[in-house]
Amino acid sequence: MPSSPPDKVQLPGAAAGLPSGGLIAVAWAGFALAACFVTLRSYARLTETHRLHADDYWILVALFFLLANAILQTLQTHSLYYIMYGGVGIVPIDATYMVEGNIYVRYEFTIIALFWSVTWSVKSSFLALY
Repeated sequence: MPSSPPDKVQLPGAAAGLPSGGLIAVAWAGFALAACFVTLRSYARLTETHRLHADDYWILVALFFLLANAILQTLQTHSLYYIMYGGVGIVPIDATYMVEGNIYVRYEFTIIALFWSVTWSVKSSFLALY
């Protein structure tokens, strides 16, 4: 698979200006930022109250789901860009394309479930706080 599209072919949508490495960097930068905030929050809670509360545990669960999400997005990126390259004619639509499409859909199904798990874990943290 080509690492970047040729100059003559423009990928559609957000992929037009974002190479696969950039997409992976976005996923991991988001996780790193979340991990920093969770670490600071946990440190503040432990220094003030000397223990974690239910809302803190929900945030840690959300961070775990976000880590799993970032890992799966990293693994999915190859298939995603392979499909994009096939859509603009860089790679042929053949059996390999179908296999990559199947892999992409399987990852995407799990990634969507993890996204909602992160969202609902954060909401559960807010509810536990009150």
